[in-house]
Amino acid sequence: VKRIKGIRRAAMCPVIPTAAGQAVLIDCGANAECTVEYLVQFAYLGSFYASHVLGIKNPRVGLLNIGAEPSKGDSLRLATWPVLQAAGERGEINFIGNIEAKEAIKGGCDVIVADGYSGNIMLKTIEGVGSYLGGEVKKLFLQSARTKIAGLLVKSGLRAFKETVDPLLGQPPRKEVIDHIGRLVRSHPEIIGMHDLIVHDYGPGRMMISLHAEVPASGDVLALHDVIDNAERELRDSLGCTAVIHMDPVVTDDALTDCTRERVAEAVKALDERVSIHDFRMVSGPTHTNLIFDVAVPYDVSLSENEIRQRIAHLVRALDERYFAVVEIDRVYIEA
Repeated sequence: VKRIKGIRRAAMCPVIPTAAGQAVLIDCGANAECTVEYLVQFAYLGSFYASHVLGIKNPRVGLLNIGAEPSKGDSLRLATWPVLQAAGERGEINFIGNIEAKEAIKGGCDVIVADGYSGNIMLKTIEGVGSYLGGEVKKLFLQSARTKIAGLLVKSGLRAFKETVDPLLGQPPRKEVIDHIGRLVRSHPEIIGMHDLIVHDYGPGRMMISLHAEVPASGDVLALHDVIDNAERELRDSLGCTAVIHMDPVVTDDALTDCTRERVAEAVKALDERVSIHDFRMVSGPTHTNLIFDVAVPYDVSLSENEIRQRIAHLVRALDERYFAVVEIDRVYIEA
């Protein structure tokens, strides 16, 4: 299974409940940075899915934005709007213009087109609000004997509400699923590491996985791309999911870089044994060397990002006074 010829990027495309029924949200996490071309292709893909899979006749396509006017939004939204408008005028999609998140949830469109960054924020906000409201309703019905009786009277309605909201809120991935993903990806000898694993599980047939696989920078690009394609297909076949694997080249044939990476990886464990690094590179200058890397920190580590950076800077300088750490911090919620 590969991308359709001509499609530049695969996208995460959950079906979310709305006041009018349901809508396709595309993208919501696979592509944080997008181009006009990507968003336009997402519009076509989402429209096709809504029409042929969900059975929505002439699905309405909206571009997620901070306002409905064509003049609203950042440079990406401003550049995308006229291209989608032209596609609508040609009758290729039913583009209704920009749409705000609140109107989308009310059922204002059938396909919500977004870059992965803003789409994920929208999705996580909906999840958080739904979880919060569910907790508040539960507390309300547990306040007294009278409210408990009232809760029993509306129990069937609450159960129906939960069944509606559960596909949106999703569920945390099971440990065996995370372990399976790790084993499968690492079973390919060409893949030397993985990080940034994200699993969205919204029920049977609605699991979406994305991760970054580290491969040797000196390897054959076409051969490595084939390995990534195979790993994606194996994940889809074994888990019935949508899988997107991003290929990250890593320098493996430089002794100094390899040695320094291992020393830094060991040093940062002083923060917590579970801390790891990835995307490591060295940029040397006449007076100092920048060690640039991402550090994966479990969410339950209580240190602030500023404290983490300061401690890592100290640990790195302890290895060599010429070393300066340039660190990007990733908070990890699941361990692969």
